[in-house]
Amino acid sequence: MLTEEELSQIQIDINASFPETCEIYHQVFISDGAGGKKSDWAITVTTGGRIGPVGRDPVERVLAEKVSNSQPYVITMPAGTVVSETDQIHIGERIFEVVGVIQRSLETARRVICKEVR
Repeated sequence: MLTEEELSQIQIDINASFPETCEIYHQVFISDGAGGKKSDWAITVTTGGRIGPVGRDPVERVLAEKVSNSQPYVITMPAGTVVSETDQIHIGERIFEVVGVIQRSLETARRVICKEVR
C-alpha cells in the first residue's frame, strides 16, 4: 500500500510529464432572449494532459466500446481533475467528446476515454 507521501510524489512526477494543454468545457444553457434556452460551451478547467491510444486495461476497453465509427483515445490529466461524460476536452485545434471517466481509489492520474469530434 502506498503512503500519502508516495502517492503525492507519483502524482507530481506524472503531472510534470504532460506535454499538452487541455481545456475542459462543460455544456451550459443560456437564455435565447425569447423565453427559451440554447446550449453553449463554457471552459471550466485548464490543465496539462496527454493523448494516447486505448490500452489493455479492461475498464478502458469497455468504455472504448461506446465509441462507434471513430477511434477512441485516452486523455490523461492530473489526478482529481473534474471532468464528466457530458464534457468536451479541447487540445489545440482538436476537440474530444468524453465518453467515460476512469476513477480509481488510489488515483495517480485521471484517465478519460474520448472520441475526436473535430
